[in-house]
Amino acid sequence: MKANKERGEVVITLDGKEYKLCPYWEIVYEIDESIESGLYSMMYDMTMKNKMKLHDIATVIYICLKGEKDAPSLKYICEAILDQGITSFMGPMTTFMQNALGGSENQVEDKPHKVEEPNEKSGESQGGQ
Repeated sequence: MKANKERGEVVITLDGKEYKLCPYWEIVYEIDESIESGLYSMMYDMTMKNKMKLHDIATVIYICLKGEKDAPSLKYICEAILDQGITSFMGPMTTFMQNALGGSENQVEDKPHKVEEPNEKSGESQGGQ
């Protein structure tokens, strides 16, 4: 199985079977809501402290795969991670988190959206008055 780097995909192996993780915005949002410390704290711990929590890694993988046919359960993912060794997931998970939070260097970027600031002349209130 090959990852599509333009989409920010990462391939991981669980119990001898390969899976693709892709950082779609809906998935990134759900992961951020599901991990107690949030994505940025998880990424900081992984990259700066070389620290990973089993439940956080399993949750990321589970959320990425849960919509697929024959997706593994959270319990199965935890067991597979423990069997393989949690440190074997450091590289793929760091890459996935970098792609999810900042995009990979090959990832196709969305066109920027212009945000217009409300102004006093238009009659729109500012500051909740």
